[in-house]
Amino acid sequence: MTSLIIVSFIWALSFGLTKTYISDPQNPLDATGVSAIRMALATLVFLPMLRPKKIKFAPATVLMLIGALQFGILYIFYMEGFLLLHAHEVALFTIFTPIYIALANAVTQRRLHLNIIAAVALSIPGAVIILWNPQETNAGLWTGFILIQLSNICFAVGQFAYKKYRPKITGVKDGELFGWLMLGGMLAAGAHSAFATDWKNFAPMPAQWGILLYLGLFSTGVGCYLWNRGVLQVKVGTFAVFNNLKVPLGVIFSLLFFGEKADPVKLAAGLILLAAAVIIAERAPADPGEIKR
Repeated sequence: MTSLIIVSFIWALSFGLTKTYISDPQNPLDATGVSAIRMALATLVFLPMLRPKKIKFAPATVLMLIGALQFGILYIFYMEGFLLLHAHEVALFTIFTPIYIALANAVTQRRLHLNIIAAVALSIPGAVIILWNPQETNAGLWTGFILIQLSNICFAVGQFAYKKYRPKITGVKDGELFGWLMLGGMLAAGAHSAFATDWKNFAPMPAQWGILLYLGLFSTGVGCYLWNRGVLQVKVGTFAVFNNLKVPLGVIFSLLFFGEKADPVKLAAGLILLAAAVIIAERAPADPGEIKR
């Protein structure tokens, strides 16, 4: 669970950084190019640890497909959504990810756990209470909403698939095989970028290059590794709920670093609901293949 908490802080900071610098109205960067660069930088983190001889072709291919969905295709939709939405709207629209995780779990197990349903039911209003403001909308709201939901589905299915498939691979450390997921994500984002990005006009300012390095190496690289590793250690309901922890943390960082405002009462109420959701999720039955480390 510690890994999930650490990554929640890393990703919470990314909301404000992405909207303030990468989607800066004065010099917005092409979303497809940003996605490709993030994945390329993240892949560089794990290439030195990759051990091709320790994993067969079939599992390597499966891991690349998972990575293509969970990271590559996710970022394509995610960055396009950021160009249409405010940072707090992006954070708000990610709250549906636990629903998709619960549905994936229900499909594979052919039943719904009441604990998971209750945890998800608490985590969503917990996030909505913090961010929802019907008076602050924009013209691209619904298009942005659809893009973020597609991103959520990719992330939910990807992390759930990794949780189920990882225990089948033995004799390989997490760091040694995670490069396969990053390669899959890089190929997906890179293939899309090759046709969609106007690289001639892709000219990040120095500050934007700094943010791209942070997003690629830490938010995507280190963050996604720690997240998927943490997913292996907890129950399905718990990591489903943790997908919404970044929402109140994102608000707190916005208050501290990006000059945004939030209602402290709503923030406290949302945190209480999210904490209750984690407690309920942890009382769910153990998941097959759950790894304790």
